[in-house]
Amino acid sequence: MPTYNPYDYPFEYQVHRVQRAVTESLQKLNVYNSRVNILEYLGVEAWSDVVSHLDNKRKLWNKKYPHRPMTLTNTHIDHIKPTASFKIKSLGMKVRLSNHITNLQPLLTDDNNFKGSAWKDEDEKFWKTHIVLQEYTLIYYPGALAFQPSLASSD
Repeated sequence: MPTYNPYDYPFEYQVHRVQRAVTESLQKLNVYNSRVNILEYLGVEAWSDVVSHLDNKRKLWNKKYPHRPMTLTNTHIDHIKPTASFKIKSLGMKVRLSNHITNLQPLLTDDNNFKGSAWKDEDEKFWKTHIVLQEYTLIYYPGALAFQPSLASSD
């Protein structure tokens, strides 16, 4: 895959990052098939839907937390429900849900690194009722974690 400068090609840069995140997730689940269009896993028809989804989440975060802004370069593409949570029962629809657009969000790099694969029953319940296959516009951070690094710092 080519490398895009996020400032010269912000749309292409985001597409590239989502493609990489979904491909890595599918490889972890041992279901990667290069013949399947990634948009099918995302559950959308166009990349503009994906970029708009991520941009909207980033904008809402930045409005709420202007002192900790999200940019194209300080975020990861996060699977809200971690891919590891799908490994045990990862057949059929569950593979699709792990990479569905509603399970993806931008997340500040430090937060994503700290989050890892944290996922508890309370997160699962919230995910099923508010996030998966729904238009959940906020950034979700697992309730099982004691804090979110980007919001714990007071500087």
